[in-house]
Amino acid sequence: MKILKLFLFLIVFGILVWGFYRLRGERETLVEEVKKLQETTDSLKKENSSLVEKIEYLKNPENLMKELRAQLNYKKQGENMIIVIPPKTTSTAP
Repeated sequence: MKILKLFLFLIVFGILVWGFYRLRGERETLVEEVKKLQETTDSLKKENSSLVEKIEYLKNPENLMKELRAQLNYKKQGENMIIVIPPKTTSTAP
């Protein structure tokens, strides 16, 4: 009878140890996932902050015109545009 109780105790103990081992592995996986998600969150917060700053900058009509001129070659009616093309550089071989 004592041997049967000891055997059942060892089986239950083994099952519990195996369960705790699996839970530990799952916990480590979840901790890594949380770290990755935190990094993603931080990155998105920085990007959001940058976009909010850009929106605030472009709310000013003067800044908006400045960006239109720079990026889209926008010009007002009656203005002339001059496009400067840099000279080609040639390398000389010795």
